[in-house]
Amino acid sequence: YTIFAIGMLSGRFKLPTIAIGLLALPLLTTLGLKGDPAVFYSNNIVLEFGLGIILFHLARFPDCSRAAYLGLAGLGFAMLYAGWGSGPRVLVSGVPALLIVWSSLKACKGWLQSKTLTLLGDASYSIYLVHWTSFGLLKNLGHAPILIPVYILTGISAGIVVHLLIEKPLTRAIARFSRSVSTMKKMHAEAL
Repeated sequence: YTIFAIGMLSGRFKLPTIAIGLLALPLLTTLGLKGDPAVFYSNNIVLEFGLGIILFHLARFPDCSRAAYLGLAGLGFAMLYAGWGSGPRVLVSGVPALLIVWSSLKACKGWLQSKTLTLLGDASYSIYLVHWTSFGLLKNLGHAPILIPVYILTGISAGIVVHLLIEKPLTRAIARFSRSVSTMKKMHAEAL
């Protein structure tokens, strides 16, 4: 979230700021800075969150041919295969995953017009937040590979429910509150 906030404040330099921030964070531990902040900000999960922010900005890049994007997706899969387990996860899994997702989105642009996929995208943060909880509710079923679809569908379903019943109403309420505060500030400024 710190990377995200810095990126929001950096205007047109968002993408370079985020990229530099991601590269600099692991240096916290190598420079001898120890403790919870250094461990947290150099954690692969946190760095991969930053890659997600970069993905958002990459999605705005101009389009090229589908063949080029499919080639980049293939390169991402090759990088993932070649680097698996041989280095920091953010580099050997996260960066190839970023390349795969970005190039796949660009290659499939216009092909994926679906209300279901739009709902999944809109609910993705809620799915992310609740999927482990939903998995915990199913732990008594065991961990047989045949149950993987059950776990996935339960996580997605729980995330969609949270999105529709909690996230969307809260987002609307916050937007209304923000508009009313803006209106009050404007009225106050005009009164002065």
